[in-house]
Parts: sequence; C-alpha cells; structure tokens
Amino acid sequence: MLRSEEKDSKESLAEELLKRLLDGMGVSAQIEIRRREDGFVLCIEGCSEAGRIIGRDGNILHQIQFLLNLMLMKKLKFRMNVVVDVEGYRERRQTKLLSQADDAARKVKRDEKPVVLEPMHAADRRIVHIALRDDPLVETSSVNEDRETGMKSVRISLRRRTRLAPSG
Repeated sequence: MLRSEEKDSKESLAEELLKRLLDGMGVSAQIEIRRREDGFVLCIEGCSEAGRIIGRDGNILHQIQFLLNLMLMKKLKFRMNVVVDVEGYRERRQTKLLSQADDAARKVKRDEKPVVLEPMHAADRRIVHIALRDDPLVETSSVNEDRETGMKSVRISLRRRTRLAPSG
C-alpha cells in the first residue's frame, strides 16, 4: 500500500507530465485528479479542444494515456496504470459500448448468428466482455486484429450447445 505522501508525489508527477504532453499539442486545460480505490484518474477539464484530444473513437486519448504511462514508468522505474479522461468521455463511451453489447446480444439470440463489433481498443473490448459474461446464452471473444491499428473486434455468438427454442 502506498503511503499518502508517495501517492501525492506520483499524482503530481503524472499531472505535470500530462500538462507537458498537452502543452506540446498546443492545448491549455485544467487537470483534476480523481482518486479511486485502484489508483487515480487525471481528468482534463475546461478544454475547448476536447474533440481533438479524444480523437476518433478515443484513439488520441488512448495514445496520450499510453505515452503518459510510459513516461511514468521511465521516471518511477515501475509500472503504474493512470487513466486519462476528457470532459467525462470515458463514461459516455462506456454507456455507448454497453448499449451496443446489449443490442448485439439481442440480435444474436434472435437471429442465432454471430455479430462482430467494430475494432476497438483493449479497454473497450473489456467493457463488452464484462457486460455479457453473465449472459447464459451468449459468449464473446476477441477476433480479427487489424494490421494497421492493432485493434481487435469483439465477436458475440451463441454459447456452444445453446439452441433457442423456436418462437411461436
């Protein structure tokens, strides 16, 4: 367990490094640190260029987070996993992914054919996998790595040996 002053110094270092990244992009914004049980989130607030920081489907935000964690690992000599968010984007993205997962699972059950979602980052795939893991009728898997982006898709299909009774 980290002592309080160690936590504060790591948070301050992460905040400083994120500010440098944003300055390098020519973006000025406020950074708010939100603590959670498993660490902390650096929230970029009050930014007129939030869309530019997020990028399409969060691509730029994922890259910023990756770079920040790489910089932290180099400075601290151990791996930390700091989450970076912009104006509540991650929560909105999660809500969208949960809705997509639910819609796709219904379609799989109705049509008895697999559905493959668009390629997405590992963190987004994890949200879909967790959302459907307790559904007794469907299963998920990561498939089809895109050579350009390295992202995979989530395939949702009926669980093996699951046959739905004909309706009607």
